[in-house]
Amino acid sequence: MYCPILEHFCIAQFLGDILSEGSKRELRVLDISGYKSFENKWMEVVSLMFPKLEELNIKGRKFSEEDFAILCNNLPNLHTLHFGHSDLENLNGLSKLKNLKNLVIDYGVFHNKEDVEELFNLKNLKTLSLCHSS
Repeated sequence: MYCPILEHFCIAQFLGDILSEGSKRELRVLDISGYKSFENKWMEVVSLMFPKLEELNIKGRKFSEEDFAILCNNLPNLHTLHFGHSDLENLNGLSKLKNLKNLVIDYGVFHNKEDVEELFNLKNLKTLSLCHSS
């Protein structure tokens, strides 16, 4: 399903169309990794659609620092997060994910300790993978 003018895949509309309201309320694991572009503001819509989400894989999907903050605010139940190939330069907001146990960041570009300092506030973190990150 492509958005007509933007030529992006409309993930929010697609998921909204194919899943029942009950499935949206109860979904725990979502893997929408890949490299095609999604519509603007997709992160906000998707994060609000799945209030009980515990595992999210968005590896390869582009998103902004604003999108990342939205994710961290809207998905407090996440215990596993996998992302990479994004333009994210810091992890601001990550410490709001109090239940996070597993974090995988592929191809992250961080320049100094301050960019990743919120990692140190994750008291439940058990697994950290920084594949191909600098």
